[in-house]
Amino acid sequence: MLWYSATGFEPNDTFFSHGGFFSPIDRADLAVEMTGPESADPNDTVSYQIAVTNHGPSFATDVELRDVMTPAGAQFVAASSSADCTLPAFNLVVCTLGDIRPGTTVPLTVTFRPGPHADASLINQVVVRESRQDPNPTNDRAKVTTALVP
Repeated sequence: MLWYSATGFEPNDTFFSHGGFFSPIDRADLAVEMTGPESADPNDTVSYQIAVTNHGPSFATDVELRDVMTPAGAQFVAASSSADCTLPAFNLVVCTLGDIRPGTTVPLTVTFRPGPHADASLINQVVVRESRQDPNPTNDRAKVTTALVP
């Protein structure tokens, strides 16, 4: 245990002249990667493998993955992971991932059914977010296009 009491000898109240009063780094670089089939039968289900990674240096808190599938007629079938995935809007799936330790990857699989009015392809887009600002938001999104071939 360290106890510090200012003496008033310095113009600024700092902990030692060479540094002190350390602040935790409140940033975590999240990244998301997604893979899926290049083509699929429009009558079958289509699954996408998603990996959310915390590159650190701190914990990522209140992590959430948002998955948007187009065309809007595609139906969310299931998600297999430790995540709690819900369908709050017509073509939006939200997966609550909680807190993720630095250096940890959370895998999940999300499955859709193209639907009767699917166009020539499915476009699956995901974005990962947390409660704090990500220092590298360029790797927070992923997109996979799957051609529908009967």
